[in-house]
Amino acid sequence: MLEAIAGYDPKDSTSLNVKIPDFSESLKTGIKGIRIGVDNDYLIEGVETSLVRAIQNAVNILDNLGAEIVPIKIPGKKEEWDEMWYVICAKEAAISHRETYPSKKEDYGLYFQDYLDFGHSISEDQYANAMRYRENIGVQFRDLFSQVEVIVSPSGGMPNILSEEIIRGPMSGWGPYLQDFDWHFTTLANLARTPALTMPCGEAKAGAPPGFQLMADTLKETLLFRVGYALEQETKWEG
Repeated sequence: MLEAIAGYDPKDSTSLNVKIPDFSESLKTGIKGIRIGVDNDYLIEGVETSLVRAIQNAVNILDNLGAEIVPIKIPGKKEEWDEMWYVICAKEAAISHRETYPSKKEDYGLYFQDYLDFGHSISEDQYANAMRYRENIGVQFRDLFSQVEVIVSPSGGMPNILSEEIIRGPMSGWGPYLQDFDWHFTTLANLARTPALTMPCGEAKAGAPPGFQLMADTLKETLLFRVGYALEQETKWEG
């Protein structure tokens, strides 16, 4: 599917005009010698113990398959990632919808109305500061990827099932649930502009299985697939 949708789109200024690789070609070549970075403090802080154990078990499996596990330090702070990502996304969403919002506000859901209103409230200085932060995080990640090839991270998510009323309601309705919504793990990959692969890392006792995230340098999706495939073939987890 990725091979079908990947590629340059002249109508999308964010797409890259590069050759699309055969993502399945190297799936079965193994992961011996691949350097995988792990920040243990990052994995543990604010993460449920059961998920930490599941991720550490997955890392041990990758180690046994021949990968080299390398201690690293993830740059920045979780609170900063959330704030800067939210500023950037809300501001750019407001710009993208400027032809229809707020002139056709009634056509938008309550949450997105609040989101776009927030985007309109962001100053150019705030947006520029967030973009500078993003560039700095990107530089630090490029340095990390000179030391390792793949980085392991929790994948975050929402452990509670939200009602339709909350999902389609105003932003204020999300308040009680945000502390459990570990989106900083996925916003970091967005800020750093790194491809990421999320996959199960254990069995599901109830509901969704525990998951983790693999990150790699720009245009290194084939490497993520190799590592993910190797782990998948070594385990028999079922969601």
